[in-house]
Amino acid sequence: MPQYVIFRLMSSLRKKLIPIFVLVICLASVGIVQSQPSEKQFDFDSLEQLVSSSPDTVGIKMLFDATYALRKNFPDSALSYGQRALERSKIIGFDRGIAESYNNLGAVFIIRSEYDTAVSLHRKAIEYYQKLGDEKGRATALNNIGHIEQERGNYEVATEVLLESIQLNEQIGNEKMLGSNYINLGLVLSNLGQADEAISYYRKAIALKEASEDFESLGNIYNNLGIEFRVRDQLDSAEYFYRKAIHYRINARDYYALAGSYNNLGILYYYLDKPDSTAKLFHNALQTYQSVDDKKEIARSYFNIAELHRMQGRFEPSITNLELALASAKQAKSKEQLRDIYKGLSRVNASNGNYEKAYEHRLSYENYEDSLRSDRTNRMVTEMSTKYQTAEKDREIAALNLDQQTAALALANSQNQRNIFISGFIIFFIAAGFLLYRYNTKRKTSNLLTEKNQQISLALEERETLLKEIHHRVKNNLQVISSLLNLQAGSLKDEAAVDAVKEGQNRVKSMALIHQKLYSAEDIRGVDVQDYLENLTSELFSAFGVQGAGFEIDASGIKLDIDTVIPLGLIINELITNTIKYAFVTSHEGLLEIQIREEGDKLNVMVRDNGAGMDAEALEKSNSFGWKMIRSLSRKVKAEINILNDQGTTVQMTLSRYKLVV
Repeated sequence: MPQYVIFRLMSSLRKKLIPIFVLVICLASVGIVQSQPSEKQFDFDSLEQLVSSSPDTVGIKMLFDATYALRKNFPDSALSYGQRALERSKIIGFDRGIAESYNNLGAVFIIRSEYDTAVSLHRKAIEYYQKLGDEKGRATALNNIGHIEQERGNYEVATEVLLESIQLNEQIGNEKMLGSNYINLGLVLSNLGQADEAISYYRKAIALKEASEDFESLGNIYNNLGIEFRVRDQLDSAEYFYRKAIHYRINARDYYALAGSYNNLGILYYYLDKPDSTAKLFHNALQTYQSVDDKKEIARSYFNIAELHRMQGRFEPSITNLELALASAKQAKSKEQLRDIYKGLSRVNASNGNYEKAYEHRLSYENYEDSLRSDRTNRMVTEMSTKYQTAEKDREIAALNLDQQTAALALANSQNQRNIFISGFIIFFIAAGFLLYRYNTKRKTSNLLTEKNQQISLALEERETLLKEIHHRVKNNLQVISSLLNLQAGSLKDEAAVDAVKEGQNRVKSMALIHQKLYSAEDIRGVDVQDYLENLTSELFSAFGVQGAGFEIDASGIKLDIDTVIPLGLIINELITNTIKYAFVTSHEGLLEIQIREEGDKLNVMVRDNGAGMDAEALEKSNSFGWKMIRSLSRKVKAEINILNDQGTTVQMTLSRYKLVV
């Protein structure tokens, strides 16, 4: 089955700076399932001859089989065959052919990422399956819709549809389709952060798929298991499962999905310090996607290659590959990809010193972020409206059916059973009155709940907007203070005074950066420490003109509230400043490491450099303003500070008072 790509945060990989491409992982779902599951290799000329020489229904079956089999590698040909099968089925009134054609055309449009069209086609297939009394076909189409909804991020809708499909398959004993259901439900649970439950469903699916020798689905399952264990930082297990996925996908000749496994294994090799293997696997994946002209996956492959170049300090080829990714993402009309690519272009151009282009791309990133937020809101409104209209239609049909049945009964018995007619007439009015009463009660309750939900949602949105505006204004005020300090420094002639003012300016900037992160993030409860420290360290290196020296931040998955991150940020700001001023005094070539980890009920912070080193005893007794501030702030977070001098200076802090945001 095909693989699809989503974004998930890899919170456990701490070996070095985490590149953006670790966010790009391939979770394979069994979202496209054909009612006749065998997939054949087709010779196009022979197929045309067979279709022309076969009876109508046989030729139609060949066409919709070809639609499914060619959907990945030849989506345009698959679309053509599916449309022909549908047209011929309608001409001869072949309902089975219509149902299968709609279902398989929906599979093609999933590959093309045209999800609205795909859902519409699968809904039409369900109507014909119901007409045929085909529960297996209906369960198949529901499974496909469940896959689409999880691709869109509508996990509640996806869960509801998949559970309906599972119920149907259990009733008819369709174990093969149950395996597909379990895979898709496992994927939804994974996206909801319920990893243990997801793994449980994957293992249930393995038993069913091994029994039917469904190599394609087994490849998907092992690919997903590889991702789950990679998130847990169990890299050896992740590599084992990825290789199992590759093995089954090769056996299934599922080359499209195989490209996704190449990407995943390539990312894993990066963390195993095998960049050459990573680059080779990324290019293999790119060539595969180019052969089937999948614009969305082509864009993602270029993005991965660009990130690899960026992490190796090769900014020009990184920009080139990001621009190629941008062109493909525009053709795929993928707003999520366009948003992430513009963010990547902003970052790489800033690292390359082209701040004008970095700012321009940053604006584009923010525009797409706003557009995606608006799209999510509109989609939720549309779904709620559709559900309401469907319920209204069902009630109207029920009332109409009741009227027709009552009228027919009255007409048949009007001459000989007058008393029965009168009784039936009275019963009808009682039933109608009861239904009307129930309908009015439900409508009033529904309207009241809708109004209350809207009021609550509006209040929450206003509160979040107000908090973001407060953080925005605080950040702007801190920037004004920073600018005033900069002007003040320019008017001073005493070098010590200038240094003191600049250090104060850097402290103000460290606090302003925290408020900037809060108002620009979707979750304003806390700050992503990894992102914050990367930006803070880059700002300080740039402010002091550091060249040649580097830094590594290991704080992935740590998110702290503002009361913790402000004093901690000021402390780390002082330690970084000391490192830049004193550790690399004789050479700008050095390495600054910052590591933050939670162990038990403590938060351990380490700032280490490999510079000239400083007297630990002298530092602890230092009466400078910076160390006074460090000691004062450490008391606020109940931190114990230890200083070591061994091939550089290491400052270790253990915080007892802190608050993580989950």
